[in-house]
Amino acid sequence: MSSRLLPALIFLCACYGGLASNLEEAKNSHPTFVTALYYTEWSFYYNHYPIDIPLSHITNIYYAFAKVDLKSEGVYWGDESVALKESIPLIREDINSSLGARDERVYNNFTKTSSKAELMVSSTGLIGQLLQMKELKKGLKVSLAIGGENTNHVFERATSSEGKIERFCQNLVNTMRKHGFDGIDVDWEFPDPKSTSNLNSLIETLKEKLTFAEKENGMLPNTYLLSLALPLDISSLKTYQFETLRNYVTYFNLMGYDITGPWSERANYHSNLYSLETNSTSSVDYAVQYLLSKIDKSQLILGMPSYGRSFEGMGIGLPFKGCANVAGINQEQNQCIVNYHSLPPKDYTEVHNFTAGSSYAYSNKGLGIVFYDCSQAVRQKANYIKNLGLAGGFWWDSYGDNYRVKENRSLLYNFVDELGGLHMLKVNDLRDNFHVDDTHGTTASSYATQCSSPEVHVFLIFVFSWAFFIMVFIL
Repeated sequence: MSSRLLPALIFLCACYGGLASNLEEAKNSHPTFVTALYYTEWSFYYNHYPIDIPLSHITNIYYAFAKVDLKSEGVYWGDESVALKESIPLIREDINSSLGARDERVYNNFTKTSSKAELMVSSTGLIGQLLQMKELKKGLKVSLAIGGENTNHVFERATSSEGKIERFCQNLVNTMRKHGFDGIDVDWEFPDPKSTSNLNSLIETLKEKLTFAEKENGMLPNTYLLSLALPLDISSLKTYQFETLRNYVTYFNLMGYDITGPWSERANYHSNLYSLETNSTSSVDYAVQYLLSKIDKSQLILGMPSYGRSFEGMGIGLPFKGCANVAGINQEQNQCIVNYHSLPPKDYTEVHNFTAGSSYAYSNKGLGIVFYDCSQAVRQKANYIKNLGLAGGFWWDSYGDNYRVKENRSLLYNFVDELGGLHMLKVNDLRDNFHVDDTHGTTASSYATQCSSPEVHVFLIFVFSWAFFIMVFIL
């Protein structure tokens, strides 16, 4: 029997080892992509929590924003209680609301055997919940975003001397480490030409501090992420010295939206992939092509909006009076924003323009048009990202999307599906075997996760065990 046993063992090991090798090789045989969302601290007030983000479909989250504190030369939270102290449910009574947790089968099984009282698992603050989500999905990267809209003057003062830059960067990295973040996202909106050298010094010093922190923690180089938000406007992009910045930045997050708004002279697309006008520089593609001559394509993440800009006017390229009248939606007149989960509005007709690579909805009863990206637009942009080999895509922000898969409207789900499914997403940790419930998710995404689920491994062990038995005891 021993003469049969040894060859059988060799055969079994060879098959299993070869299979494991082939699976790993298949896993890494194609390019993978980042999918990222900005989660805003003020989303808490709209009853939107980090756990409402579908964990299976994302690789990165940016927590927005920590504010620059000129007195302490560090950062502070917009609402410290919400960020660090508030008791927030990890799983709600309405399980369908907790999309991130719903994706995890462990929690699905937990909810079937637990009382309602036990379901109210809580987190300590939004940041505490993000840390719990990292335990649910190994490899999820959560970066601390600093700055935000109209912060040029604040960053200018925080970086006005070498000493201030040194102290600011050290305090920032200390805060990042203290709260368990995986990197820093700099949203300096936006440096003018006189601030160029300040930005360079800030990014270079931050990278030095992050590298030192990696060594202290025994991490591999470049474990901590350093990202930088970029404007879409070419004249603004020309103020950045990318030949310096590209040496330190992990990802450049191109804000591919807000081309138009209440500040514009005419109603038009605000996130169009291509321009409909000859020689126009007002398009996402124009900015991308400019950046690809400055940085590596693997550093560029394309930003997309999960909201629309509305105009009270007759249509595309025409004058307007203000925000369009959208029933049930209160819009600030200087913003005219309608979240994607409310689009298209009632009595509006949705249209996708493949030539522009964006969408709009127009009123059937009067003056009104809203420009945004619908599911067809993000599928078009997913193919654009694949064809150019960009790093991936991100959205501002997580609150705006509609994650109810049964409606087939989610921007994130359609984007991932068009990439080819979950197996096309970047794996930040090989221990990550996260998978969605079979009844949820888009077809390609669900299929991809089933192929890599633990049940498949169990099945293969069963098959090889029988092969081993037949070879030893029958043959």
